[in-house]
Amino acid sequence: MLDRALTVLFEVESVPLEPLLRFAASDGHPALRVRALQWLTDRAKADPRVSELLVRLARSDGSSDVRESSKDLLDDLRRDATAL
Repeated sequence: MLDRALTVLFEVESVPLEPLLRFAASDGHPALRVRALQWLTDRAKADPRVSELLVRLARSDGSSDVRESSKDLLDDLRRDATAL
């Protein structure tokens, strides 16, 4: 059910970032948190809270999937920033 809720939320053009940032930082289901992180990096990459969250999760999240995804997404953000 939460998976479906995220899918519907991601289809909305304007989504408040704060709830997604909190969800991604939570100890919820890792696959859903990774989806939230992917959405955040796609839609809100200019917001410094996104990169700060990725750094924190890459260093110390309890889920190895979330840590690895955070590292990859952070690398993507950095690559995009240098390409500009």
